Amino acid sequence: MLIILPFVLSLIPEMEQVMNISLYKAGINDKGLLDNLLQLYLHDLSEYIPIEVGPTGKYEQNLSSQYVSSFEKSAFVIHAEYHIIGFVLVEPQGENLKINDLFVLNMWRGKGVGSVVVETLLQKGKPLVCQFNSKNELAKYFWNNIGKNPVHKLEMNENGGVVKLKVNY
Repeated sequence: MLIILPFVLSLIPEMEQVMNISLYKAGINDKGLLDNLLQLYLHDLSEYIPIEVGPTGKYEQNLSSQYVSSFEKSAFVIHAEYHIIGFVLVEPQGENLKINDLFVLNMWRGKGVGSVVVETLLQKGKPLVCQFNSKNELAKYFWNNIGKNPVHKLEMNENGGVVKLKVNY
């Protein structure tokens, strides 16, 4: 499945250019790509939870296999034009769609990519649920900004760790 959204991205303050942000559903042939992106994600995540590398110097995980070979879980690789810039891992959770992990490469952060991904997932018509570490200030900031959109209804628990997002139409 390919989803393409036009997106205005300011790479240089004086210049705006239209970028196409797209989500490609990862398949079994994308396992290596997803494994590589997961290494970067786990490195970032290790700031908030203790994750150690294994004897090969890599984070040992089996997430990619769970998502590329599952009928219920889905992995999407995020592209901007021809650049691979991140991924999102999702699965159904009752009447909701749960975002298990959302990762955007550092140089693309703060440019609206995550917002485009969330908007794209909301178009599936299900409320989104996401859980994040309450120490992660960037995640809190991101989800609070998403919740400021007047068409969204955001529910967050006391410690800021769980988000439920609906579209109000």
